[in-house]
Amino acid sequence: MLDDIRPEAGDAVLMIEYGELTVSCDPEVPNKGLIERRLVIRAGHVEEFFPDGHILIRGPCVQTTIPIHFGMSGGIVAAFPGVGQQIRPFALISHAPDPQPINDRSESGHSVGALIGPKIERLEINRQKISINLNNMGVGRGS
Repeated sequence: MLDDIRPEAGDAVLMIEYGELTVSCDPEVPNKGLIERRLVIRAGHVEEFFPDGHILIRGPCVQTTIPIHFGMSGGIVAAFPGVGQQIRPFALISHAPDPQPINDRSESGHSVGALIGPKIERLEINRQKISINLNNMGVGRGS
């Protein structure tokens, strides 16, 4: 379920995406291979909210203390759930403004998540109707 929250600076958040994608195949057996990936969940805090965009994002977004690595873009950003609560995404992972300390977990990084901004109509428990306005999005566009 999506969430229409707007986190504040200091709020705990998670970034969730698949990483370390590997594809292997056996040259002796055509059309057969193995795709492996690892679920990556990183936790941190919101550093700042940008209502009018920031760096590459033209709409509302948050900058976090979470280092991300290549391939995490497009994953979800969610408020840190309490005990027994569901993870409720509110943004999509966009980019990291600076090179990240990918392998050194003792160092903080920075990343930016674009708020989804859904209009949510709650229908009943665990059911919702969602409308999302995708401005400034390009799918499959080349430069």
